[in-house]
Amino acid sequence: MLYVLAINKNISGGSETLHQFASKIKKNGGQVKMYYPDAKNANEVPEKFKLYNLEVANEILDKKENILLVPETETKYIFKYKNIQKVIWWLSLDNYYGFTTMTGLIRSAQRHSIPKWLYPIYCPVILIKKKITPNYFKFRKNRDIAIHLYNCEYVREYLEKKGIPKEKYEYLCGPIREDYFISDEINIEEKQNIVIYNPKKNLEFTKKIIKETAKLRNDIKFVPIENMTPKQIIKLMDSAKLYIDFGQFPGPERIPREAVMRKCNILTSTFGSANNNIDVLIPRSFKIDAKKKNINEIVDKICILLDNYEEYLPLYDAYRKKVITQKLIFDKNIDLFIKKFDI
Repeated sequence: MLYVLAINKNISGGSETLHQFASKIKKNGGQVKMYYPDAKNANEVPEKFKLYNLEVANEILDKKENILLVPETETKYIFKYKNIQKVIWWLSLDNYYGFTTMTGLIRSAQRHSIPKWLYPIYCPVILIKKKITPNYFKFRKNRDIAIHLYNCEYVREYLEKKGIPKEKYEYLCGPIREDYFISDEINIEEKQNIVIYNPKKNLEFTKKIIKETAKLRNDIKFVPIENMTPKQIIKLMDSAKLYIDFGQFPGPERIPREAVMRKCNILTSTFGSANNNIDVLIPRSFKIDAKKKNINEIVDKICILLDNYEEYLPLYDAYRKKVITQKLIFDKNIDLFIKKFDI
């Protein structure tokens, strides 16, 4: 039996990936149950994930033939069990940094749009909280992990740097939802000068971009992706020409992949996985350091990508192909996982 651990109150992209994974394991013939350590009872499946129709375990049976899979932020739970085989899925590397370094805490503050002047208060408080948290995975001490799963090159390089041997890590990247792949209905001629963004990522910096853009143009509309259903997000993306993201890229990130599949041009920061030429596969000229001195350059790029939308659209074909490939190889990798652990 495979137990996939997820936090019940978390309905983020990472949590959705865990449920997608469990659903694929089930469809491909594997034995799997979700486990919510923070749930009061087994019936408390988050509404967003009920469509996956998964069984929920009340407890984990600590037997050597069973497997426990946890995301990198919940490695404290692996220390509760002695016999079970343990798997860590690195879905968001920067979230793990939050356990280990001050740099990680600063990145966490940026992700949560905490103003810089609050960092001297926010970071020490969070650090103290982490220090009193039960054990988390430490590379030098904890070696009893059956396999590490990584979802992007950014994470693979980190595992390699930490001394994890090649035979101990494998690629597994959760694809975006099926809805985003249906592209026949997108009419690019109906797209407008709409720029969409995720307000949960470096909002303070994004607001400065919006302010500077407004000084030059009054025909550009910025729309945050928030409080929307997947259908509403798709409708918004289908009307937009550009998605911008100047926040952290702790993993492959869902929204940029969703946006590129809905034929939006993309402009990003150089943080995390966006900084290499593999994970966020867009032209390097459309990746700019999220620094105040670069805001005018960012505004110029926004105008160029909107005014010449159709001309630049093909430059994102490689990224679209990568997203499609992730979907195609997901099933194959699931089969390999089932065979490896005989579940």
